[in-house]
Amino acid sequence: MYKKLFITSLVLLFCGISYAQERHDRWVWPDEHIEDAVFVQLGIGPKIGAGFGMASNPSFFDFNFNGGFTYQFGAAINFHIAHHPSLGMRGSDRVGLEIEASYSQRNFKADNKTLSMRCIEIPVLLQFYLTREWLVEAGVTPVKGLGVSPDNLQIADVVANVGSIKGDDMMISAGAAYKTDFGLLVGLRYNLGTSKWAENIQSKTHTAMVSVTYLLSVLK
Repeated sequence: MYKKLFITSLVLLFCGISYAQERHDRWVWPDEHIEDAVFVQLGIGPKIGAGFGMASNPSFFDFNFNGGFTYQFGAAINFHIAHHPSLGMRGSDRVGLEIEASYSQRNFKADNKTLSMRCIEIPVLLQFYLTREWLVEAGVTPVKGLGVSPDNLQIADVVANVGSIKGDDMMISAGAAYKTDFGLLVGLRYNLGTSKWAENIQSKTHTAMVSVTYLLSVLK
């Protein structure tokens, strides 16, 4: 299931980027029909983020996991349908969609040891604009694990083969952001993991991230 969702999200992202590269025109309407004027705002650009990763403690073993530093970098594509700016905000102006692709590394503390988890995240988020600058967002984040280090983690007399952790997940994401007129998007997001790491390590991942995205306007 995760593989299918992951591939589907990637296809949506790359299709959107391809569409953006092909469309550079601006829609123009006669002034007498301005009340019906709608246009598409489409932006793509880089994204970086940092935050705090947390792991719930497992049922079978207590590794005393604590939070650790998490970072990510990648790209985003943002769709927003709006009316002519002179008309102010209307119903459709308040809805947007953002798709991202990011490399992420999450670090978790277990006593004096660090467990690092590398993955690819593909957030798909529906956005609701409270004003032209402030928005809230919610959606899902398919995660594909790339690897974990170290291979083994020992706490007291317990040794776990953490290198076998897959890291695949389907996270529930929600947050808020501020968007400037020149395309800078500053956001705060919380991601709630729903998948346990392994059969004998039932921890789930949660992250709180602050991110900065620069959206280059391609179509507006």
